[in-house]
This record gives sequence, structure tokens and C-alpha cells, in this order.
Amino acid sequence: ILHNNYLVDFHLYPKNAASMDLRGEDISIRHYEALREKLPRCEILWDVPFQDGKLSSDTTEITVSTLSEEDVTALAYFPDLETLNGENCTDYDCLLKARECYPDVTVSYRVTLDGTAYPDSADTVELRTADAQTLERLPFLTQLRTVTAGGSDQPQDFSELSRYCQEKG
Repeated sequence: ILHNNYLVDFHLYPKNAASMDLRGEDISIRHYEALREKLPRCEILWDVPFQDGKLSSDTTEITVSTLSEEDVTALAYFPDLETLNGENCTDYDCLLKARECYPDVTVSYRVTLDGTAYPDSADTVELRTADAQTLERLPFLTQLRTVTAGGSDQPQDFSELSRYCQEKG
């Protein structure tokens, strides 16, 4: 029986398998990696542990409200992933890391400034205030070219915003 099969975590898998569908089975990443090592040419569909659940490895779109570094690493197990939707996610560092690690995946999110949610692709924003949180979030708008400031009923200090804009050109 072992002559024609590989034994991985007390499970037998055929050595000549071209594809396997293991969805619905409780497979850990470690188990998958061991199986992948034994059968590098085999297409394996499985349920990937992701956040608090499992998603099929052939998933093409994932929506997140939080994203950790561990989650960004786990995205590698979704070879067909096309879109990571983080419209309600404020883990901007991890969203940008996902964009960097998976350039073929469309990563979208929104950045809220002054109560207005801007898409990550925004090239222009209008600000009434320039508090610390706003200045911290501006770099996550990677296409930002124009910042319009003013329009508040209260006097505002835009000196930090001015310095930020001068640094970024």
C-alpha cells in the first residue's frame, strides 16, 4: 500500500495524483506543505485556514475588515486570488504589504480623513483640519497629488500639513 501512496499525518495519498480535492477536510498549513513537498506537480484544492475560518484555495476574491501580517502571509495559499477588498479595514500597513507581496492582486481600501472616506486611489483630498491622525493616514493614499485645505469655521494650523506636502513634493 505504501508503494503507491505517500503517508502524510496518517493519511494516504496516491503518488501519481495529478489533482486532489481535499476541501471539506481539516487540513493544516503544515499538512498541506508536507503534501505539496511530496506531490509538487499535483493540483491540490483545500480549505485554507484564514482569519477565524477557512476559505477554498481557489477563492478569487476575499473581503476583510481586519488584516494581520499572518493574514498577509496566508494569502500566498490562494493562487487564483484576484481581489482583496479592504473597504472597511483600517490595517493600512498590512494592506500595503499585501499589495507589495502580491502585485497581481487588486488590493482596494478606503482611508477616512475629516469624516470623508477616500478610495486608496484618490489623487485629491479636501481637508478642513490637519490633526495628527490625518497626517498619519495621508501616506496610505499612494496616488495622492493634491491636498486642498481650509473651509473650517474654526482657525486651523496647517503648518504640519504644509511640511508634509513639501516633503512629498
